[in-house]
Amino acid sequence: MTVFFDNHSCTSSREPKTLETLDWFAIFLIIFVAVLCVTAILNDVLRIYFNVKTNGTFVSILECFSFYENGKSLFRTTSPDKPLAVLHGLRALSAFWIVVAHHFYISHIFPMVNNNKMTTFTRSVFSEPFIQSELAVDTFLLMNGILLVHSTMKMQLAKEKFNVPLFYLHHVLRVAPTYFVQILITLTLYRYLNDGPLWKYYVYTSRENCQETWWAHLTFLNNYIMPNKQCVPSSWYLAVHMQLTLLSPLILIPIFKGKKVVPLVIVPILFVMANIVSISITYFNNYRGTFYVDRTASREDIFANEYLPTYGRISPWLLGIIVGYLLSREKDIKISKTQAVTGWILSILPFACIVAISRYIHSEGVQHNLTLSSIENGLNNTSFAILVAWIIVASETGYAAESKPEVPKEINANGQEMNVKIIG
Repeated sequence: MTVFFDNHSCTSSREPKTLETLDWFAIFLIIFVAVLCVTAILNDVLRIYFNVKTNGTFVSILECFSFYENGKSLFRTTSPDKPLAVLHGLRALSAFWIVVAHHFYISHIFPMVNNNKMTTFTRSVFSEPFIQSELAVDTFLLMNGILLVHSTMKMQLAKEKFNVPLFYLHHVLRVAPTYFVQILITLTLYRYLNDGPLWKYYVYTSRENCQETWWAHLTFLNNYIMPNKQCVPSSWYLAVHMQLTLLSPLILIPIFKGKKVVPLVIVPILFVMANIVSISITYFNNYRGTFYVDRTASREDIFANEYLPTYGRISPWLLGIIVGYLLSREKDIKISKTQAVTGWILSILPFACIVAISRYIHSEGVQHNLTLSSIENGLNNTSFAILVAWIIVASETGYAAESKPEVPKEINANGQEMNVKIIG
């Protein structure tokens, strides 16, 4: 038996903790943000309780750090009646699923449980939500495609211009500040929050990865450049997200100009090609069709070749482009009950087949089947995205759960009811 020790395996509680220059910069930044938050609170108190009118550019910036203003948005309980309100629920459920999945994976990676029991658990049908939890990320890619087209169509209706530099600036500013601070904390203060051999092994390893690959993360190329040295474990998704955002004007501008051939012909062709590529990755590399942690444990190259590349993740995003276009172009999509039932069957069936293949693959004594593994790994995200896409369409057309709120009516001069169109 071989025992592996790295430079963090042996540790002492008496090791000195010295702050470096970058650590002090992180402390200064945290204090600066804290001061802005306190100032924003004082501004809210003056404005709400003392009726002091405050305005200007600085006050607008302060509102970004206001617990009161941000809290109103975070804890709003009213149900929005705007189009695509269903995305709020899907976003919350997907985030919860990701958190639960990471707890499951950490339990599998760390020496917390008997791995033999974990292997037995994967043979149970109750393990399927954990085995398929990597698909939660694809929900966000699907929604991203839908929202990109939705916002583009809104600009078209408002007769605004599609400004590419502003488009890029908007999306970078939404992601970059908090992401870069997260990288900074990983490089500096995070290692001082706890102690112990396991803590040092994982946290110090992330810090060493950051020291080597920080520039790849800042340029959102970390899913291709040194992909096995992720600074923040989840940062690969932001790389995929930003790369798709960078490419999206190639599709959005023709849509903005009314070129129907792009969303109705070219994007579907790209969607089919993307699925062929996903299947081919597993087939030509002879990967197994097991759940994520098991796959990466069996082959070190799976994480870089199958899990991280944008071309292996793009199919749900392309599907989102198609769905977003159809929902935006057809203001009042009307489908019959027969069509709705057919839609539910056709959307559930592909994912049900993937789950059935997964159950078979994880059964005891089953030998590696390359064809089934290729289907499982290559089409699981697409089949799930199709199901979620139909849930969105069904929700928008009143065939998911509760129907949409009735349009309010008022009485005209002749005593007849008429619909009131609400713009918002």
